Amino acid sequence: MKLGIRARLVGISALAVALLATLAWLQAPRLIESLLAPEDALRARAGEIARAAAARDPAEPWGQLVARLEEPGAWAVFDSDGRLLFDSSGSPVAPAPRERPFEILRDAASGRRAAVASAAFESPGGRGTVQLLAPLPDTDGAVLRLRCAIVLAALLAFALGGALSWLAARWTMGVLGALAHAVRRMAGGDEALRARSARSDELGELGRAVDELAESLSAALRELRDERDLLSDVLETLQEGVLVLGSQGRIERVNPALREMLLLPPEVHGRLPLEVLRSSDLQELLVRARRAPSSAELELPGIKPRRVLARAAALGTRQGGLLVTFVDITNVRHLETLRRDFVANVSHELRTPVAAIGSAAETLDAGALSDPAAAARFVGIIERNAERMSRLVDDLLDLAKIESKELHLKPEPLDTRAATDQAIALLRHRADRRGIGLQTAIAASAWVLADRRALEQILANLLDNAVKYSPEGSRVLVRARPEGSRLRISVEDAGPGIDARHLARLFERFYRVDPGRSRELGGTGLGLSIVKHLVEAMGGSVGVESEAGKGSTFYFELPVAER
Repeated sequence: MKLGIRARLVGISALAVALLATLAWLQAPRLIESLLAPEDALRARAGEIARAAAARDPAEPWGQLVARLEEPGAWAVFDSDGRLLFDSSGSPVAPAPRERPFEILRDAASGRRAAVASAAFESPGGRGTVQLLAPLPDTDGAVLRLRCAIVLAALLAFALGGALSWLAARWTMGVLGALAHAVRRMAGGDEALRARSARSDELGELGRAVDELAESLSAALRELRDERDLLSDVLETLQEGVLVLGSQGRIERVNPALREMLLLPPEVHGRLPLEVLRSSDLQELLVRARRAPSSAELELPGIKPRRVLARAAALGTRQGGLLVTFVDITNVRHLETLRRDFVANVSHELRTPVAAIGSAAETLDAGALSDPAAAARFVGIIERNAERMSRLVDDLLDLAKIESKELHLKPEPLDTRAATDQAIALLRHRADRRGIGLQTAIAASAWVLADRRALEQILANLLDNAVKYSPEGSRVLVRARPEGSRLRISVEDAGPGIDARHLARLFERFYRVDPGRSRELGGTGLGLSIVKHLVEAMGGSVGVESEAGKGSTFYFELPVAER
């Protein structure tokens, strides 16, 4: 059971009073006896008798010594062997010499009490001891009265001491309670609260010390909060992913960039990295990092597979902790792949016309110029391949301008039907040669927000592809219909159609369903990619619907504009 300060102070006071009362109770008989038989006086009187006995003539009777000393009390003389030489009373209380110079004795038969004082002497007759006896009156009643007084005094002292201790403890506890309440409020977050004690005693010193401690802790907490907020802001705004592991190798913190980068689940705290990311390469990196800082390029699987550059290092402030940073290089590697593919595709596309031009030129130089028919045929080859190279270069330049944002588009409300008619006019001659009909199904109110030249180029590219791949005698239809806040413009043909496995990649640069036929028809492989980039630059989207043997429908959507 826990005791409070009040109970402890009262208990200590009661214990002190009880100890003192017990000591007084035990010492009461001795105190009464010392008052009735003063030791110093009796020992002094015994010494006087001993000196007189030492000066006595051996022939002188002891009775004359008694008369000369005029000692009314009873005293006796013993020789050095303990034999009784003389007894003034005839019935001594102590029939033998005492070893101690002063004693209180009780007669066993009568119950009488007497004080005995002894003194040694040396006379011509030999050595001896004088023993003086002083009978004591009955002290039991006096002892009882004294003990009652002691008990009464103890009770009064206990009551008074307990009351004073309780009042002192209550006063002290009031001050300490107020100080404890203030400290609890400070610990609960009230950093502005202070005890502000005006006392000049020890409790006041304690209050001022608590205020100094609170001020110091408040300043330290402000610094810690500022550092924590700064660290949190840095982690929140970092574009690189950050992963912090504790001493047990479990995740303690991840920043939003890493969550977004790898689509991590909400609850990752306390889990192992291998449970969340499932990458053995990452685990090997963490093992190496415990010995020395390490980095590696990793493929991280998951809902959103990414390629990252990870660097891990041990935390100096935490034994066994690790800091791992992730830089997403997925797009960088993708762009590098696209660049390699682009260079390879351009080289491949240029190789055929360059080889054809070179071969035709060599043939002409070898003597074909003398044959007008052959010369004309080879010159035609040179012209066609030069035109193909020119179209390829033009498409590459257009695509480069679009991707580098150098092509400045100016969206404005445009009449879709008018732009379609303009594109059809450019391809009418080529379509008529193959007997392909170019038709439109566009309402007069079909207006879009677009750049005029870009819209005409998009329509021209889609119509050109439709005319190339449509069979002779078929038709190509351009439709326009509203889809909410957008206008969907589609180009439908009756061509061979496209297998579903090719649809997702049709708008990639240089991607062809049938490379041989595309080159034969003069395509550069960049038309649909240019369409996609132009539409997206104007805030739209593109798509295709097709089945093998059932024709194709290429469409794009742009924001609707008021006429």
